[in-house]
Amino acid sequence: MSRDVEAAHRATESIQRTDLEVNPLHDSLNNIRTATSRLEIASSALQYLSNRPIGSQMLANFIKIKRQEAEPNEARTKPQPTAIKLQIYQSQITNRKE
Repeated sequence: MSRDVEAAHRATESIQRTDLEVNPLHDSLNNIRTATSRLEIASSALQYLSNRPIGSQMLANFIKIKRQEAEPNEARTKPQPTAIKLQIYQSQITNRKE
């Protein structure tokens, strides 16, 4: 009887060791599946937005705003070339009227 008990005890220990080795692997696979499905959902949402006329414009504006936020403040306060050209054009028009 003691041999049977020892064999059963060894088998139980072996199963427990196997469970300890398999469970972290199983958890990791579940985490990978979850992350993959979330990435697929995000990718689908971005694809959907980029295909819509309004969504693509909103996405482009969002990217533009993020780029502007990343620029230093001096770059935003500098007059743009088109604004300078507009001022010159307006001054030429007022000079002609006088």
